[in-house]
Amino acid sequence: MIEKCFYKTIRQIRKDLPLEDLIRCLDDSEQIRAKCHQIDGAYDVKYFLTEAADQEANLHGKLSYFLNQSLKNCLYDVPYLVADSSGNVSITEARSTLRIAEDSLRSETERIAAKLAENPSWIPRRASQRENLVAKVDTTEKMLGESLLAGFRK
Repeated sequence: MIEKCFYKTIRQIRKDLPLEDLIRCLDDSEQIRAKCHQIDGAYDVKYFLTEAADQEANLHGKLSYFLNQSLKNCLYDVPYLVADSSGNVSITEARSTLRIAEDSLRSETERIAAKLAENPSWIPRRASQRENLVAKVDTTEKMLGESLLAGFRK
């Protein structure tokens, strides 16, 4: 659920603006503010982008800051939703469980930041999507060696 929310944030930005354009502007606060006006809604995302542009860091650091803030935003309401809906879990218990999820996703934010800093046209995908993509490629490669006429006999 949290991973899905995180990637939904990235997709939402890509829907309004290519990530490449945003990444190129991260070194200029004024340009990033102008680009943020092109993103529909998502005020928290716009805020995190402008904050990232203001960071004294390299491109990887700015991307990492933005992605980590987006992740925290995705995690913010979850303890309250879980505690309210079940009645069996306290907010404190939900938060401690979420810290584990946040730690595992933090490595994902670093991976994405590094890849985007290296190649701004790269498109982030969830692990399940990456695995499906690899499986499709493997199946296709196996079929390339097979003859299409092998099953037909006279």
